[in-house]
Amino acid sequence: MSEILKFAIQANSEISATDMASVDFILENFAQFCHSNTPKKVNVHPQNHIFRGKSPNEDYTTNIPIDALVRYIPNTGKIESPFNEIERAMFFYTNGGVCSGFLFVTYNIESIENHKNLNPYDLAKYGSYLNATKQIKAPLLWIELVCVKQESRGQNIAEKLIDTLKKDAIDKYFTNKETQYIVIGIDIAGTKNNWMNQSLSNFYEKLGFKMSINSGFDIITSGGQIGYLQIKRTDI
Repeated sequence: MSEILKFAIQANSEISATDMASVDFILENFAQFCHSNTPKKVNVHPQNHIFRGKSPNEDYTTNIPIDALVRYIPNTGKIESPFNEIERAMFFYTNGGVCSGFLFVTYNIESIENHKNLNPYDLAKYGSYLNATKQIKAPLLWIELVCVKQESRGQNIAEKLIDTLKKDAIDKYFTNKETQYIVIGIDIAGTKNNWMNQSLSNFYEKLGFKMSINSGFDIITSGGQIGYLQIKRTDI
């Protein structure tokens, strides 16, 4: 039987020993979740790059470094400020007690937009949507990482994790009757040779995300892309 578990990480708090055991399992087996045994060939967004010229039709994926997750986790000695100051959560997809995938999210990004320790990459991705979310008084969440074990890919696990996050956000924020919108942001990595991964952005567009192709984000982030999903109170 499959289920999705949520472990919340409160601001300025450590993770309980019980929950940390599950997080440690992810960290110890990070490569199994977030890497591929062989690079996967993917489609590349057609573009005439300002510096590199015309993009190829295809390229290969690249593996995600473990620091992409560790930087958000207390109890490791490597958590980056300001992420210790906001709520975070990890969602685990399990089947028969075996974890096959996870999603990591940060909440209330608007509360750290002016933090002096935000690095340029985070400033660029969060800043892309913060002005718009403030205009509609919407909380901004950010999917920092979604990974599924290679042998479990193609089973809609990422979709189920994102659906669970959406329900969690609705329960969390729409209890306040003044909140009419919720915005969930996401950033995705470029390809091995720093082009925009069209196959991956198409995947998220099918899940309702609006991906920003011509924002210039790819130029400063080696082919990275950003996108967002908006939840309206009137749509639920």
